This record gives sequence, C-alpha cells and structure tokens, in this order.
Amino acid sequence: MQALPPLPPTAQVVAEVIGRARTLALAKACRFRSLYVPQRLPACHWLRDVVGDQAAQALVDEFRGMQLPLARCARVEKAERDARIIHMRAEGLSAGEIGRRLGVPASTVRTVVHRHRLAAAA
Repeated sequence: MQALPPLPPTAQVVAEVIGRARTLALAKACRFRSLYVPQRLPACHWLRDVVGDQAAQALVDEFRGMQLPLARCARVEKAERDARIIHMRAEGLSAGEIGRRLGVPASTVRTVVHRHRLAAAA
C-alpha cells in the first residue's frame, strides 16, 4: 500500500493522543473547525460515541477545557480511501464489490483505478 499522507498539524497534535484513525473519525464528526474539550467527561457525551471511552478520556486528560482547532482532513480521508481501493482492486475484487464495501459508487472506484494506472504509467 502507498504511504499515508501526513495529517494537518492541528490534527497531528490530536492524533498523538488518540491515534490517526480516531482523529480522522473525530474530524469527520466535528461540525465546526474547532473542538471544545470539556473539563470533565460526562457519561453521555458525543466524544465517547465517536472515538470511544478510552480515547475520549485521553483527550480530556491532555486538553481539559481547551478549544482546539481541528482541520477537516478531507484530503487525507480521500487519499486513504483511494489507497484502500487500489489495494482491494489488486486483490481481485470488482469495482462493484469494492464500492459496496466502502460505500462509494462503482464509477468512483473505476475513476480511482484509472487515475492510479495513469500515474503509474507516467
């Protein structure tokens, strides 16, 4: 698989505490481009739903009461999705099956594979 693209610096700070995958999930779920980390974590809090109890508590322990800027990370998500598509295609899965598994249209899968082939040929 290709090397993963780096996270934006504001997201990297969070990833160092809760990991890359959870940071991407958080960036996707965060409606605003900043994240308020509460002083204490209530039993029912959306952070727990998005990143899990342990990671949510780690965020509170590290950033208690802070307003963190959080990049959306859309380019990183797309690059990771594209890498998964290329990997799954190399394993012999059809465009339709890859699309179903990743929740994207088969045409998107074909476009990603086509662009990858063009880039590899260059």
